[in-house]
Amino acid sequence: MEHYRAGDDNMAENTIYDMVSIIEEKLELLKHILDVKPKQKEAIEKEDIDAIESSLSTIQKQISAIDQLDSIYADKLKELKDRVGVESIEELDHTKFPNTIALRDRIKEIRSVLEAIKIIDDENIALMNDKFQETKKKLKNLRKGQKVVKGYSSDHDETMFINERN
Repeated sequence: MEHYRAGDDNMAENTIYDMVSIIEEKLELLKHILDVKPKQKEAIEKEDIDAIESSLSTIQKQISAIDQLDSIYADKLKELKDRVGVESIEELDHTKFPNTIALRDRIKEIRSVLEAIKIIDDENIALMNDKFQETKKKLKNLRKGQKVVKGYSSDHDETMFINERN
């Protein structure tokens, strides 16, 4: 690990600024996911497979972009920790590095949006499970109905066959 030098403050502040920008991008992507989740719920309620697939595709694109941002952020965080000699951003002095306040605030916002997404996602998963159980019951009843019809029609066919012989 490099030793901290006072001249690194500007470089560290620039790194923090970059991290804030990355976090803000991630926040926008998460907000987009949050906007899609209620539409996804409607699609599930309506059993609109195309709309469900479309929402999943949109969400997956956002998640892929977030994964890339997370990777870049992790590199910046490691660079910052090495440069300043801290274990976490909470250890950074906000008077020396003013952008840490914005960084912490955006991270709190991200946590809040993630919690909101999780709540809706849990509801959507429960709804999907309910719809799946309904479909299973319908299929089971349909199979029972087919067996009854098949049983009835096979008896009927044999009866017809016997009647035709007489």
